[in-house]
Amino acid sequence: MAHPSDYSSKSLQDLCRDYPGIWSGVLLDLKSCVDSKNYERLHTLRDSAIKASQRLRQDSVATNSLTTDLVHDAVKARMTELAINQFAQVLGGRVGEKPSLFEKAVFWLWLVRSLYRTAPPTCEQFDRIWFKVRHKSWACSQLQALGYWSIPTTEFCQRIVAQSLGRPILEIAAGHGLLAKGILSNQGNVTATDNFTWASSQTSASNAKVIKLNAEDALEAYKPSFVVCSWPPPGNTFEEKVFLTPSVQTYIVIVSKHKFASGNWNTYQQQSQFVCTSSEPLNSLLRPKELDQQALIFRRK
Repeated sequence: MAHPSDYSSKSLQDLCRDYPGIWSGVLLDLKSCVDSKNYERLHTLRDSAIKASQRLRQDSVATNSLTTDLVHDAVKARMTELAINQFAQVLGGRVGEKPSLFEKAVFWLWLVRSLYRTAPPTCEQFDRIWFKVRHKSWACSQLQALGYWSIPTTEFCQRIVAQSLGRPILEIAAGHGLLAKGILSNQGNVTATDNFTWASSQTSASNAKVIKLNAEDALEAYKPSFVVCSWPPPGNTFEEKVFLTPSVQTYIVIVSKHKFASGNWNTYQQQSQFVCTSSEPLNSLLRPKELDQQALIFRRK
């Protein structure tokens, strides 16, 4: 019998194939949340699944026993975590939509190409192109497949530069470096870093050089005062280091308004040394609007 920790390396598709009975139960739990649009419940389920996986791995090592119940619980926890992550990835794109050839042309020839320009699109430029795409959720999912979880417009980047007050900016988990490009094009002083674990982040559409460095090492090396991040993975651990770095005075992170979809919300809510705000005028400068995203601003007290 496989060790519970072995399931952490399996894909959701493999687990569903090997354990269809367990998957049926997980699917019913998730379906009830989605049908009722109870996204907070999804966040709770995902957190519980991660904690259960960690506990099960520890218990199995401590007892050196592999019971049927232990395997069942380990598989269920892993399935739940992977399924909610997958749902978060297609939050902006429903399966089965069939855009027209015109829409595809607009998306690839106008929208995607606009991301390769020296500066990111303005709100007006993006909206003018976006208006021509009828299947918005399909376009969102295509952007995510390319590694673009958020389009920080020129106006948004201008606000970031203004808030930095001339301080050097460190971007962690930068991916393509699109946010850094916008900051650079508005005379901001930014260093973009990423560990390149996502294959899509290795081919950048920006003119901002992204340094291969994980977030923890980047925070240690640069000792920044001002840190930014766009759509960090849900339940990540590296954001904990941001708040534990003494030099950090301001942290701005772009996340989904649905807590299960991105960011380390447990860490956000536990902060006692930082005040967190979210500005709707600032959020309104992010695109696409359909992704229900927001910028959280943490300032040290």
